[in-house]
Amino acid sequence: MTADHIDRAWDAGEYAEHYTAQLGFGLVAMQLGQKGPRSDGWNEPSNALTDPELARERFRSGRENMGLLHSVSGTAVVDVDSLEHITAALAAVGVNWPEIVAQNPWRIRGLKGEKPVFRLPEGLVLTRRSLAWPPVGGAPRLTVFELRAGSVQDVLPPSLHPLSRRPYTWVNGVPPSREALPLLPEPLLQLWLTWTEALPRLQAACPWATQEQPEPTPPTAHRHDSGPSVIEAFNSRFTPGEVLERHGYRPRGKDSWVFPESSTGTAGVHTLRGSDTARVYSHHAADPLNTGHAHDAFSVFTHLEHNGDLKAAVKSAACELGLTQVTAAASSPQQSDLLYENRDGALYWNKRNREGVESVRLTNFTARIVAETTVDDGAERRSELCIEGRLADGRPLPRIQVPAEQYGSLNWITEKWGVRPIVSPGTSVRQHLAVALQVLSQESLQECTIYAHSGWRELPSGKVFITGSGALGIEGSVDGIAVHLPRELAAYALPGAMTGAALTQALSLSLNTWALASDTVTIPLYLSTLRPLLGSADFSVVVVGKTGLGKTQLAALLLAHFGAAITAQGLPGWHSTANYLERLAYLAKDLPLVIDDFNPTGSRNEQARYHATAERLLRAQGNQNGRGRLNDRAALRVAQEPRGLLIITAEDLPKGHSALARALVLRLTTSLTQGEASATLSQAQLQASEGTYAGVTAAFVQWLIPRLAELQSGKAAFVREHRSLFPAAHARTVTMAAELYWTWDVFERFAMDVAGLSPQMASTYRQRVLRALRTVTTQQALHQEHADPTQRALMLLNAGLTTRAFHLEDASGEMPEHAEHFGWQRRMTSGTTNDYHPQGKCVGWLTATEVYLHPVQAYVELQRLADAEGEPFTTSRETLWRHFQEAGLLRAHDDKRHTVKRAVRNTRARVLVLSRTVLEGECTSGAGGASIPNDVQDIRFSAPTTSPSDLDPGPSAPPADRPGPMPRPDWGQADLVGDASIPPRPTCPTNASPRGFSYELD
Repeated sequence: MTADHIDRAWDAGEYAEHYTAQLGFGLVAMQLGQKGPRSDGWNEPSNALTDPELARERFRSGRENMGLLHSVSGTAVVDVDSLEHITAALAAVGVNWPEIVAQNPWRIRGLKGEKPVFRLPEGLVLTRRSLAWPPVGGAPRLTVFELRAGSVQDVLPPSLHPLSRRPYTWVNGVPPSREALPLLPEPLLQLWLTWTEALPRLQAACPWATQEQPEPTPPTAHRHDSGPSVIEAFNSRFTPGEVLERHGYRPRGKDSWVFPESSTGTAGVHTLRGSDTARVYSHHAADPLNTGHAHDAFSVFTHLEHNGDLKAAVKSAACELGLTQVTAAASSPQQSDLLYENRDGALYWNKRNREGVESVRLTNFTARIVAETTVDDGAERRSELCIEGRLADGRPLPRIQVPAEQYGSLNWITEKWGVRPIVSPGTSVRQHLAVALQVLSQESLQECTIYAHSGWRELPSGKVFITGSGALGIEGSVDGIAVHLPRELAAYALPGAMTGAALTQALSLSLNTWALASDTVTIPLYLSTLRPLLGSADFSVVVVGKTGLGKTQLAALLLAHFGAAITAQGLPGWHSTANYLERLAYLAKDLPLVIDDFNPTGSRNEQARYHATAERLLRAQGNQNGRGRLNDRAALRVAQEPRGLLIITAEDLPKGHSALARALVLRLTTSLTQGEASATLSQAQLQASEGTYAGVTAAFVQWLIPRLAELQSGKAAFVREHRSLFPAAHARTVTMAAELYWTWDVFERFAMDVAGLSPQMASTYRQRVLRALRTVTTQQALHQEHADPTQRALMLLNAGLTTRAFHLEDASGEMPEHAEHFGWQRRMTSGTTNDYHPQGKCVGWLTATEVYLHPVQAYVELQRLADAEGEPFTTSRETLWRHFQEAGLLRAHDDKRHTVKRAVRNTRARVLVLSRTVLEGECTSGAGGASIPNDVQDIRFSAPTTSPSDLDPGPSAPPADRPGPMPRPDWGQADLVGDASIPPRPTCPTNASPRGFSYELD
């Protein structure tokens, strides 16, 4: 890409490619519509995007804002809040701002004005400076302008402004090349480098300032007892240039010098003008004088001859000047009075003994604790220390995070920084080093709290909802809230809430996502994404369907109600460990968490691991109870139960009746990725990426803040009142449906209160919600029946007899009538004579109306079949037969036993007595079971065409009536297969005789 393309329209990816390839910019990403990144370490140089191809791919979708990281780009920006005030302030220090702006055509236009972008001289490092004037008329302090450089960023076109939602633009088009950007003008550079001296004059330029500006504090001066300061004397005797030249710096003209080791030969050391004391500033990257500060003659002498050791430099300068007795000025303490100090690029312990003070070197590096961070996950708080350092030769050590409990051991020095930093040997040395770092870091130590979870949080400023983009309060985004979430949760980022007509239109588009698939899939899934906003849920949702239908795309689309950047590619999957997924579900507080693509493959053990992980998570969600753990000190840790709502996309259902009873199963049967449905899905994904859906959720969250407690207190009564609307076999299923119906009830109130939903449309949507939930609960009963251990045991019993894995005898021990139905194999012996032989073990006996199952042998054989199927029984023998009794399948039993004595093979044995109908396909689900109609089919509705006018109830619209219970829907043509019936029995020859065998009876 070249600058010749700048006349045509670009997408965001092309902008990013041009910035990196042609302008040499380093880019950072942030949420769409945000002015700054929120992730930890975003301004680390290694995290900046500088590769053109990677930058193009990252920003091509336009779903993220991009920023210019100045420390990597070698750029600077002047951010002007008031043109009038900056002009007056800079004029006070001799800088003509209008002239500077006129000379730079490359300016970024935002909401408030224009920001010129400058190129810095090679190797120059600057930091951010800001001028603020005192408040006037009760207003806050007025920021006049910012000089922005270093580890800060500025938003680049075509990013969207968070308030106007309009793109940033270049005033005169995109700069064609890096060389086109002007160098930072000399007046601005001088101001930047002499900021401390210029600040009083900049403050005095404030028109309403009445207080006198304080005089700048002079630097510490080292004086002879009765004579002049050593530093003053040295600066009076020598100029910076003289000291530079005696150390090999080559002069270039009157006020510039070249660093002796410069590879370019360019003069990078310059004299600064406008100061009473002659000072120089170095732009050379490798120059010891390139410290970010200006240097007088004595400072040059200190750095070049004494490696920055002020004490040694004072003594040496005093000797050179003939000042032999040197003491420290009263304004600074004696170095010997300090217990610990940074000196010669190392840490020292000034150890006191009888002879005086012995200086003990602790390290070959210096370090300091920059910040103490408290990481709060909503249940536990842990402290981390942010530490940075530098080796004695000047090489920096990377900034690191050290858990507070590991700080005292000092093992983190080698673990984090490698072998170059050296700690002197000795136990006392290590103890003093830990204390020294704390003592020497007190003045600059910062404290902050980082929230490591999402969801609702009560802060001193009020209730807020936390996502990856920060905290959202009743008045909008809350400043000063630091958030660090795992990568899988970082894209959950609510923008500013929509209002008025924009919210009405966005709500219409959001509700139209119901038309993407069957109402029995989209409506429960839509409500499930909103349900955790109202508090913790004790159920999960499983979206099941064959591959290629678009389950993942549908789940990710609805999940985009919590962040415009959420896509199918960023969802966590089942390849992660159970502990990792459990931790993720714990941190995703009050959020829906989609775990994608449950499809157990691989070895038998690998498939078992998938199912065990799913069952563990489903149980934890359903029971709202995590696994108990101990810490390294054998103390109890907080259990990490899921605190949001799990949504699982799957090609196969997780095994286990108990696990499935804790989940609502939604079966997707139609494709979203082909034909017209694919185009509709793509349009919805575009709306999601633009933040349309997330804006609705943000408005819903703000509406909930003052009402949440009251709504939660009314949930139990609502669920109890509406349970009768939903037919289901399992009580948990009824509760799930009633809670989702409650979710719609709350969301409907919000939509009518502030989002313009009309009563007529609200009634239409409510009817659809109720009908869809009723259908789903009926279908759910079928899923639960197939997973019920009692029904499964009967299925395996019939399967084993059909495949002749085992057999039944007549109660007398002979071949039963119609033996081929009961595990006997017919063999032709001679002529037309049929000979029947029993196959496998005998598991019981038959009478005319009953089946007697041997309680031990039958369980062993059923378990063997279950093992072969890959899903062993998780219930014990006693528990399984108790389930039979509770289901009404046992025709006789004792008070204390499930078995009774019956006559079999000329003896009496304890057996389980069942009706013969269980072997003939005539049984129902037993006492208490739901009758599942065989003609249930999936119901699909078209979404009503909505527009802003439809959603506006008008100023005099009456409140919507709440509909009562729905009549049972007309199911129509069947598409679910009912129980298969047993084919008619063939006639058994009368002359067939069983093979003789014996069987042990208890």
